Amino acid sequence: MCFLLARWCHLILQDQPTILFLQWSLVLNLSNSSEYCFKFFRDVSYNPLLNGNLPNNPPDRKWSINYIGTSIDASRTINSENLTLLNCLHMKECNKFNTKPITSFAVNCGGKQRISSDPLPITFDDDTSILGAAGFHVNTDRQWIVSHVGSDPFTNSSGPGTISTTQVILGTDMPDLYETARTSTSALSYYAVGLLNGKYTVQLFFAEILIDSQLNNGTGRRLFNIDIQDQNIKRDFDITKEAGGFGRPTNITREVTVDNSVLKIHLYWSGRGTCCIPYEGAYGPLVSAIRVFRPEKPNNSPPPARPVSAPSNDDKRRGVVAGIAALCIAGAVISSSVVYLWWKWVALVKHPNA
Repeated sequence: MCFLLARWCHLILQDQPTILFLQWSLVLNLSNSSEYCFKFFRDVSYNPLLNGNLPNNPPDRKWSINYIGTSIDASRTINSENLTLLNCLHMKECNKFNTKPITSFAVNCGGKQRISSDPLPITFDDDTSILGAAGFHVNTDRQWIVSHVGSDPFTNSSGPGTISTTQVILGTDMPDLYETARTSTSALSYYAVGLLNGKYTVQLFFAEILIDSQLNNGTGRRLFNIDIQDQNIKRDFDITKEAGGFGRPTNITREVTVDNSVLKIHLYWSGRGTCCIPYEGAYGPLVSAIRVFRPEKPNNSPPPARPVSAPSNDDKRRGVVAGIAALCIAGAVISSSVVYLWWKWVALVKHPNA
């Protein structure tokens, strides 16, 4: 099998690889003549200079291709709604006439649609699409996109990239969100497309449901990085460590700014952690659910504090009079006490045997 991996490079293809990774490369043209040389999949994502047309899928072979972030013309292979969102994602023709403005989205990563209350109902969209080893899915109703690159952790081949557990997740009022997850041995990206510009709250939900360190002498460890809006927020993120154990929930919340109608969440493996525990392919990013929404603003401002006015002249005079009266009373009491004690002393001196 011929295999080619190339990132951050400029190259000219002469051989015909059966598996091609060209993420973040600088290849300029995707030739139609190469359509029979890829047996499994292509990852040509994030090559903004890459152009041309997508080749036809050969009748005797099946591949998947991820061309997110390129200038490839896919108009003849996808429907117009998908093309509209992809154009918006690629900063082409993204305006209010092409997309409905949205202010939130939520995804149950790797699982069926779920509705929770917090306290209002929140719909976490279905995310069970099989993406293959290099592919993406466009949700035109909710205007979000999921992009996946990497082999399936169970078979180490182009599989669904989703996992689930029958274990009950404790410590949360939304356990069903953590019982499924989307995972990858390379990278996952989620995009919200057509967002109104402004401030947003991003919530990421995690629970490690695959690598149980207690069953593997504590040696299995999943580590991956997380970027939001191309800014790193977590490096070598360890779900089990953050959550305090296997099968326990943990969340990450961040405030971000959207200024181009697109929000990007990128989770990726950087080569750290274990790769083969409990079996080969059990590594890379894993995410249970995602929610993005505008920060809530308080409906009612707290009542203003009552102003404290300065004392008036009358108040001052009354205070002075009260003070003088108190002093006079105190002086009278003291004088009476002195006179009484003096009288008792005189009587005792004159009549010592009385």
